[in-house]
Formats: sequence, structure tokens, C-alpha cells
Amino acid sequence: MNPVEIAVNGRKVSASTEPRTHLADFLRDTLNLTGTHLGCEHGVCGACTLLLDDMPVRSCITYAAACDGSRVTTMLVRPGSGRRSDSKVLRPITTGLFKVIAFKRC
Repeated sequence: MNPVEIAVNGRKVSASTEPRTHLADFLRDTLNLTGTHLGCEHGVCGACTLLLDDMPVRSCITYAAACDGSRVTTMLVRPGSGRRSDSKVLRPITTGLFKVIAFKRC
């Protein structure tokens, strides 16, 4: 198990994870942040795209252990995180992703 400390939507979190755990699974299963969707799980469809240190990455092919010390911005901005979940934060991200590279799995 690898200790991982990241800032998710402005909130620092620490947890241990297996070296082979992908960031999407870490967010969904370990942190219970289910806003990161999985589609193809090969990095092709873009459904799992999020921002890692302000750069878009496919979280289904990014190892969580490699993100230690990084900032992650997901589609969900939790209440009390210090981030505003209004059009200044979420709308540009979701609009851009869903128009260009992603689909939302129901």
C-alpha cells in the first residue's frame, strides 16, 4: 500500500492505495466521490477526464500513487470545500468536456 495525499476540489485528503489503483477508482471507491465517470476504462472516451494540477487527464489510466502531492479538480465540488459550484467553476469544465470529449453515462 502506498500513502497518497492529494487536494481534491480544494480539500486535502490522505489515504493508502495499492500501486495499481487508478485515480478514478481511488476517487470513487476510496473517497466516495462518484462524480468521476468511467466509460471505456482505456482513456479513449474521455468520460473520466478531470484536472490534475490544472491539466486535463484521463483518470482511468492515471495511477493514484503517481498523483501524491497533486491538486485534483473533479466535476463535483463538495459543499464547504471553499470552491464555488457556480458557473465560474463548473460550467466551463462540464460544458467543454461534454461538448468536445466526454459523454455522461447514466
